[in-house]
Amino acid sequence: MNLAEQRRDPRVRAVAPVRYESRRLKLQEITDDISLGGVFVTSDLIDEVGTAAELEIMLPGTGMIVTLRGEVRWNTLEDDLGDPYPRIGMGIGFTELEPWAREILLETFGTDLQPIQRAGNS
Repeated sequence: MNLAEQRRDPRVRAVAPVRYESRRLKLQEITDDISLGGVFVTSDLIDEVGTAAELEIMLPGTGMIVTLRGEVRWNTLEDDLGDPYPRIGMGIGFTELEPWAREILLETFGTDLQPIQRAGNS
């Protein structure tokens, strides 16, 4: 089963500032995409799969910052997605998504952005 088949929630393109903090790293980066299940953080520095992290994401168009907890589910060192335009960074799965945070994400990303269509994915 490939990574796209493992996802429960559709992703949407979302370029937004994010602060990523784990025991080992403190980063100021940007997101590439987001879903109700997680987010992709673009970064040259990455944590190992299984690393717990806290993220502060500035939601586009609102200036609101939402703080979420997650875990590195994959990184560009762990997975070869076969993408002809590979991204550098980490896929973070949300481990705690409170109802208010879910609602904010749905309001921000639900209808404004289109689902991602990557080369080679149908």
